[in-house]
Amino acid sequence: MKIRVVWEAPQGAGHLEIRGGEFVGSAEIPAEAVVFTAEIRGEKVSPGDFPTLVRVMRGEHPFTFFLRDVSCGSPLWYPLAQCAVLPEADGRSYAEVSEAIRAQGLLTDAERMCAEEEETYEGACRRSTKDPDVPVWLGIARDARFFRANRHLYMELGSWGEVTVWNHTNPQCLPDSQDPMRFIFEVGPGSHGCHQVSKRLHDGCLPILHVVQKEQTIDYEMTFFATRETRPLGVEDLRQGGTEAVLAYSQMGWPNLREAEKAALTPEAVQKGLGDQEDAMVCWLHVEAVNRTQTPAYAFLRVAHLSVEKCSFEDGLTAYGGTGVVCAATLDGKPMPQREMAVLVPAGGRVVCDWRMTHGCISKERGIAAGRLPGASGRRPGLLAGHAGPGGADPCAGTRHPGTHPGGLAPSGTEYHGTRRRRGAALRGRGRIRSHRHGEQSHDSLP
Repeated sequence: MKIRVVWEAPQGAGHLEIRGGEFVGSAEIPAEAVVFTAEIRGEKVSPGDFPTLVRVMRGEHPFTFFLRDVSCGSPLWYPLAQCAVLPEADGRSYAEVSEAIRAQGLLTDAERMCAEEEETYEGACRRSTKDPDVPVWLGIARDARFFRANRHLYMELGSWGEVTVWNHTNPQCLPDSQDPMRFIFEVGPGSHGCHQVSKRLHDGCLPILHVVQKEQTIDYEMTFFATRETRPLGVEDLRQGGTEAVLAYSQMGWPNLREAEKAALTPEAVQKGLGDQEDAMVCWLHVEAVNRTQTPAYAFLRVAHLSVEKCSFEDGLTAYGGTGVVCAATLDGKPMPQREMAVLVPAGGRVVCDWRMTHGCISKERGIAAGRLPGASGRRPGLLAGHAGPGGADPCAGTRHPGTHPGGLAPSGTEYHGTRRRRGAALRGRGRIRSHRHGEQSHDSLP
């Protein structure tokens, strides 16, 4: 890889330093040079840790940059050092780069804050709204397994988020302890005093949660839904099957069971009856980090992990101790290389993550199959890729979601979404549900 470093005027002799690669030829900068071309080999410019760093040691203001950040569309510009860094194919001078950037009318953070109006008490009161702590429960019809999605509750950080695992009223415990199974994930730069978060249900009623967390440069658009591990949801999941009644009742608080029923519901029988050993329920979190600005910006992501110290991460799989995999994570369709990443997003671009959190521990083979699934191709997963509205063709009729395969986590949303829409339309047509504006809904009594 070759780069060009250009200056407005000579700044004396200097040199380049590198970490994570090596220079081909000399890295010494002549005293009178205003353009210096460097060739680098063995560089690491892919997303992930330990990227190649280049340090420009010249003049009164030396600086360091990531080699992977250099591009023709967005050159690196350092006004204080009167220097710019470009790919070799970009033959512009420093003056041309500076003029092109200034012509866009962009502002630095300091310039933007100085240009804003002074805050007033009345204006702050108008914008102040209470953020009610309302968790959303996600699951599948007739199944006692649930996920509860919410913002960070620990220390009230305000950002998203966490997902806790439940069996009806009882929290799902870790295999080797009585600690509840709780996933924590992070999107954005971290805790601060001005989180802008909005959330809604799909179509106002469907068990598909949409959350948008807006930061200064990146919007994090999150979609949560529950599905099965080995197959897409279909009509049969809404009409039949599910958890056996006595087993589901036993997972409620203080169930009144007969002695024979209590004896039959051993911990092993409960886990087998819930179905995670063969077909785990999955909370699928689809994250799109969208850059709404005119310049590249970094998106900050941390894979969903359990709130205990016994977790490990490798090849996109989060494992709990030696008991199995609890989450499969992909970045733009490939296994995430690290559990915590900063990814450069071009202006107007996006990166896509898919995190599949399981209701229990699964084998590594099942986790690998989960990581190979489609769904991170720059679009939302199957539940939003397209659906049949009321009166449309039934997407569940003898079909599978494109690209799914046995042993993988099926997106399932098209089938589930279409079925719930048609069911609601049928009930409204018979007068059993009367919808109102502003998200209100009343249920008429049946005749």
